[in-house]
Amino acid sequence: MGDTNLLLLFIAILGLCLGSFINVIIYRIPNNISIMSPRSFCVNCKSIIPIYRNIPILTYIFQFGKCHRCNRKISIKYPIIELSTSLIYMLFFVYGIEQFNFIELIFSFIIIFLLIPMCLIDMEHLYFPSKMLFTSIILSFLYSFLTFWFNSNY
Repeated sequence: MGDTNLLLLFIAILGLCLGSFINVIIYRIPNNISIMSPRSFCVNCKSIIPIYRNIPILTYIFQFGKCHRCNRKISIKYPIIELSTSLIYMLFFVYGIEQFNFIELIFSFIIIFLLIPMCLIDMEHLYFPSKMLFTSIILSFLYSFLTFWFNSNY
């Protein structure tokens, strides 16, 4: 397997994991629950999800889209968001690797990570989480300043 293919596989897995965390953000921020604690839990029965049952997409498939404890259906939006995030990251990597340098690619991944949950929270709850919005604004200004500073021809 070539270096590019291995890197693409890494980007795909990274996208799945970040998509899983984006699901946490989308559920918890509007409900005023910390995104760090408690551990992942079923939104129906509130039972803690063990680490081995928290594998993006695969767990959903192996459990037939149901909670391991209460057997209630888990929304299809969770694996769709995980898969979509992974695909966006892979597409951005494949088409951006030739046009962007490493720093631009990392910055783009961070902004994508912030924009996906902001958009989905806005669609469902009609507001932007202010901390995420300000973080993306500050990062964008910082990136713009550094890009101008280091790429200036003056």
